[in-house]
Amino acid sequence: MIAQKKYKLSQFAPRELLQSLVSDRVALSLGSMKRKEMTIFFSDIRAFTTISERLAPEMVFRYLNAFFKVAAPVIRKHGGIVDKYIGDAILAIFDDPERAIFASVAIQQRLIAFNRRLQKIRLPKIEMGIGIHTGEVMIGILGERKRMDATVISDAVNVASRLQDLNKIYGSNILISDSTFLRLDKSARRAFKFRYLDMVQAKGKKSTTRVYEFYDNYSQDTIGKRARTKAEFEQGVHYFHEKQYENAARNFLEVIKHDPNDRVAVFYLHRTAHFLATNYSLVNIQPHRFFEWEDQYSVGVRGIDDQHKKLFDIINDLHWAKNNSGGRKFIAEILNRLMVYAMAHFSVEGEIMLRHGYSNYAKHVAAHEGFIEKVEQFIREYNSGTVDISEEILSFLVKWLRVHTTGEDRAMAAELNINEEEENF
Repeated sequence: MIAQKKYKLSQFAPRELLQSLVSDRVALSLGSMKRKEMTIFFSDIRAFTTISERLAPEMVFRYLNAFFKVAAPVIRKHGGIVDKYIGDAILAIFDDPERAIFASVAIQQRLIAFNRRLQKIRLPKIEMGIGIHTGEVMIGILGERKRMDATVISDAVNVASRLQDLNKIYGSNILISDSTFLRLDKSARRAFKFRYLDMVQAKGKKSTTRVYEFYDNYSQDTIGKRARTKAEFEQGVHYFHEKQYENAARNFLEVIKHDPNDRVAVFYLHRTAHFLATNYSLVNIQPHRFFEWEDQYSVGVRGIDDQHKKLFDIINDLHWAKNNSGGRKFIAEILNRLMVYAMAHFSVEGEIMLRHGYSNYAKHVAAHEGFIEKVEQFIREYNSGTVDISEEILSFLVKWLRVHTTGEDRAMAAELNINEEEENF
């Protein structure tokens, strides 16, 4: 008979949760519960579905357990309670929101060394997102007589999980709600590096939540850049929510100029440019288009292909306006949207190339800059009245984008093997 190691009940049901339910006079039983304000920590490994598909089932278990051995002790060290592991996710609770943030930063920093070990044995590195929210929870015993579980139940858990999901969209690592942020005292706010990120409405909720990004775990160079561009970035977020999209675009372009790796600013710029382009799109009223999108122009990454389609839509708008007496002011507005959207799209591609270490980055960016310079020159000449929209100019725009898309962009996508689960635009 094979000897098997025995484990204590407290290793399966968190001792701290059990203790919080027990008093001198009340016995622990199914249905025991307690209401309490807590800070919820929810983490998840990015692109884990893709990672698990690449590994044998037994290796997935070893991979996850190795990661949990890194993360869970940090949570406990900072006073947190690991409630449960949900696949690759961790649900933990804290009495003190400040400790939850310290734990989050520490885990992200520990991951740097852990990922070096993973890469040495040729395993995928781990990138994780963390969501933190403070609210009232019910701590209790769920289940039935033969299978009980000590856990927390609360809408606050759902909000923390939603914040964690938003990291995938923004390309951030640690997001906290205003509910948590407002509970930090002045000294704690001075201790952390953060910026106001967005105003979001959780699914099924009527109220909105202000979201903050914490970036203490980034490199010193990145922290310095975030600090220098913080005011510009937050003003851009304000403009965006006020629907002042052109002002927002200028702010985010300025941020990206100083920090091309700022994925959140790139995301916002693309979002802003999308609204600028979509709000005035003429595509749906055009019986015939100057350019028709075909599958041969696809680079194989949905987000990038969608942006290319939008650029061609704006060129189609120019063609329609030219042939339907759109007026110089109206055409100038379309040209401005083309410029803003092109810069937004190029910023998205530039950030992806930097993050993935694309070998042909310099040449690719130079091609982007050449296109922008050409369009800027044309806009100056058009605004001065020296040139008009012509078939030659429209053909240049279409030809350049078509050649660049099927050439440089397709080569980039092929070399980087970009995963849709990792890239959200």
